[in-house]
Amino acid sequence: MKTVSEFLKHLLSLSPQDNAARLALYHYLKNFRSSLEYLEPELIESFIRKSLSLEYWRENQDVLTQETLKCLNSFYDSMSGFDFSKIKPANKIQVIALTHQNDLYEIVQKYLLKTHSATTQYRLIPFGHLKCLAVILLEGGGIKTIIFDNLMTLENGQITPLNVDQCLIYTKELELNPSQIQLLEIAPYIWAQFTISNDGLRGTLIKGYTYQKVQALESISLNKVPDIFYTLKRIERYFVNQATDPFYRDLINILEQGLKILQTNLYNRVTLAERALDRGLIAFEKVFPDDKILQILIKDLTHSIQVETERIEKCQSISPPQYV
Repeated sequence: MKTVSEFLKHLLSLSPQDNAARLALYHYLKNFRSSLEYLEPELIESFIRKSLSLEYWRENQDVLTQETLKCLNSFYDSMSGFDFSKIKPANKIQVIALTHQNDLYEIVQKYLLKTHSATTQYRLIPFGHLKCLAVILLEGGGIKTIIFDNLMTLENGQITPLNVDQCLIYTKELELNPSQIQLLEIAPYIWAQFTISNDGLRGTLIKGYTYQKVQALESISLNKVPDIFYTLKRIERYFVNQATDPFYRDLINILEQGLKILQTNLYNRVTLAERALDRGLIAFEKVFPDDKILQILIKDLTHSIQVETERIEKCQSISPPQYV
């Protein structure tokens, strides 16, 4: 059985930079998969499905199909050793874009019932426009989350999710499992694939329809990568108790301190309060968009900053008395 490493060497000999589909295949295997994996038909189909989640490849399905099969055929001396019949070509996969959130929930529920035991406990939560988050309780403790979008495919007469790869695995202590590779889309067409441990974050940021690596993450603190940090916190808010969540408690404390600072005589009190407000606004927008306590604190701090700024400006505009 051939490995991904062997196939990557072959693709490199074909000058992948000369063809977008070939380059996408090369980068997908190099950046998303392990070089030690066997080159199974399921792996190639995962590349095809991933690519069909992107508008560019949905509009160029024939090119994607032809180049993928061409690369595989040139790698294998004969049809033996690789079961091409198990690969459904990109131009034979029907992609359906749902337009109603309720349809998305119904299809995801059927998928989870089919792929998990009948006793599995889970929640489906709205997660942006035509997306939902599944929070699944694992046997023996722990949490698995999957983000589903509105792109589906038709298989054996059944509509199923096109991709289910945006997955996070948590331990029973609700910490990211250090033994699992985690995958998130942190912005349109930008993915973070990483592991996390006491040494920090290790992984790769991958971008675009050719899956180019844009940044290597090496033992970096999670809060140093805001796009990953805030996306994780947005997910975790649905199963981490806010009353004991250090991030949420710190955020409340920062906003409260911002209000207190404005009551002091510090010369830079407004600047310090504005910094606190900025942190609150970012977290409110990206993580807690419907949190009432944050909303009240942000409103109060915004008003207090405005009042104090106007007071300072008024004091500065008053001319000192003139003595004759």
